[in-house]
Amino acid sequence: MNREIGTEDAGMAARGAPVRRAIFFVGVFYVVMVLLNGVSMQESASLTEYGWRRDALCGINRPFAALSRASRAHVLRQRLCESAGRWLNGAK
Repeated sequence: MNREIGTEDAGMAARGAPVRRAIFFVGVFYVVMVLLNGVSMQESASLTEYGWRRDALCGINRPFAALSRASRAHVLRQRLCESAGRWLNGAK
């Protein structure tokens, strides 16, 4: 287990690939999250108390909401919530 400081281990380089893959999939997760939830995030931001925080949240979420509307992914989320809500609540 004695290694000199500054030497590169071949095993360390091989373990770098899963980290890159994980970072990639985290990025994909956030893109899908924005596409599905952009409109809801904007609606939630608009319900906050008036002031600089609301202005900042609305400003940050406005492009996300526009992207979500342009991709129409928010409709998929809305339909899924409606159908899952009916199923979970036992409505017929």
